[in-house]
Amino acid sequence: MSDIDITPEEYRTAVKVIKAHRQCDWGPVFFEDKAETIEREQAAKKRVDELAQVFCRAEEEAANYGVGMWDSQSGIAREGYRAGIRAVLAKLEETS
Repeated sequence: MSDIDITPEEYRTAVKVIKAHRQCDWGPVFFEDKAETIEREQAAKKRVDELAQVFCRAEEEAANYGVGMWDSQSGIAREGYRAGIRAVLAKLEETS
């Protein structure tokens, strides 16, 4: 993303404005694609975070440290879990 965070909803508003004023043909396609890309990135980030938490809990349960320790993990540890989950997801996408 650029330095300016534009939400998918804002891109879709731009599509409506461009279509309403018929200013150009490429604008709606570009902005709709951009909105969809951002939504996919947001969904992927959310999925990675959810799976990293599940993995963390499972690991801790297996080690008998208790359940729900995600909140006590350091930022570095959380990023490590997320990196592991991203690697697993990437490998799954390769094979599907």
